[in-house]
Amino acid sequence: MRTKTFALLLAPLLLAGCGAKAAPADTLPTTETTAETAADPTPEPAPAGFSEVGTLSGIPSTCGGYWGWNTGDAYYEIARVGAGMGGLLLKTDYATGQQTPLCNVPGCTHDSAACPAYQETWERTNLLVLDGRVYLYYAGNDYWNYDTGESRNWQDHVDEWRAQYQEYGYAWGYASEEEYIESCRIDLEKYYAPSSIEMLNDDLTERTTVLTFTDDMRDLTELYFGYCDQNAIYAVDGNTENNTPGRIVRLDIHTGETQEITLYANEQVLDAKGSRFLTQRVISDAPMPSYNDGDIYRAALQNARYEFDWLDPQTLEREKICDIPTTNAPYFVREYKGRVYVEDNMREVSDWGTQCSFAYYDESSTRTELVADLPVNVYMPQTDSGFMPVFGSEERSWIWMQKSGADIWSDVDYLYNLDTGEAVQITQKQYRDGGNMAVSVMAQTNDGRWLIGYKPHSSIHNDRCDYGLIDPQDFMNGSEDYTLVQMWD
Repeated sequence: MRTKTFALLLAPLLLAGCGAKAAPADTLPTTETTAETAADPTPEPAPAGFSEVGTLSGIPSTCGGYWGWNTGDAYYEIARVGAGMGGLLLKTDYATGQQTPLCNVPGCTHDSAACPAYQETWERTNLLVLDGRVYLYYAGNDYWNYDTGESRNWQDHVDEWRAQYQEYGYAWGYASEEEYIESCRIDLEKYYAPSSIEMLNDDLTERTTVLTFTDDMRDLTELYFGYCDQNAIYAVDGNTENNTPGRIVRLDIHTGETQEITLYANEQVLDAKGSRFLTQRVISDAPMPSYNDGDIYRAALQNARYEFDWLDPQTLEREKICDIPTTNAPYFVREYKGRVYVEDNMREVSDWGTQCSFAYYDESSTRTELVADLPVNVYMPQTDSGFMPVFGSEERSWIWMQKSGADIWSDVDYLYNLDTGEAVQITQKQYRDGGNMAVSVMAQTNDGRWLIGYKPHSSIHNDRCDYGLIDPQDFMNGSEDYTLVQMWD
């Protein structure tokens, strides 16, 4: 075990769904194939005191790609406010149906650094609500800051920014050129600031810095921080198909202490549930060439397979789930009740569209095809997608099928029930960016309702949504009879 502090590289969250009975879908064809079984790996010594990872699940959102944090009692978020890059921490209380800033300063106008909920810029920042407290994570560009010695003088860039403003007509987002330049200055200063963790105090009257990350984190800057328990966050390698060992690093947000697990070569963390991580690694009868060898690596991969294991971070014991041939280029979607769900058999169907199959592998490594031909450009966001809130034990049977690519505003968004094989098309629409798109299924409350982002909050920042609460079955029946949330501003 070693102690150091390091930066956070944050990613937006993606993943769907919650359980409810669905309307019938079309009959789905089924095919089966069997994969070869790989040998179980030998456990390694466990690092002392490594904490359990929390039970995690994600929140999808089509509100401009911004993500919040669901506790079951409330939804927390960093919202864009006003023009430019300003952000504000907001809480939507499910019991009262009200959204309020996370600030109790008397007379505060929530538009300056005097407000604990205000941020000069919402970029490169995310929040967590752990053990009842709100934490802010700013991912500074530490690597460039310390390694290149680039100038922090924002005035060096003013002429470049002014030219961009005039050439690209950024007036749509800013009241004036001066406001745009000021926003760029703030962004550059934040860009070169070290990563940090801040915490709102319990009475929401101030925000204090818990940790400021120092230059001894340089070897960890390429890690991806996407998991947590109630006291720590976990970093994993973003790309491990390079024939080198991956790793998991745990950062205690209270002490700054880190602990590390070394994984096998080509082993990658995909998800976390209960007290274990889900990992995938390449298994081959011959040593794999370097990932950077391109065609040679891809040729070797055709004779390999992916093994999926549950990894206990305290004992480092692995429990094999299944293995999957690499020939169909499977893309991991989710583990559910001992099955590994994947998109595979991807093929080009036009100059602008791709099509996949949807299948799962069970504990005997048998493939069962659920949908042979998904609609063109429909994908299922995988679970490895950022901090995943909602600590609890509920297995959620619904996943989200989302349209992407060209013609994105057409008519395909589904909730798919993994228990029944039924699919429900999301018929409710919101008008955004010149077209109709599906509403946002954002979170599930402790009493079983869904939080829906049903329309843009304003024409200035249509990445924010107005919210409503609704029973899941009513929603899937096409109802728009939301209990409306009283939005801030």
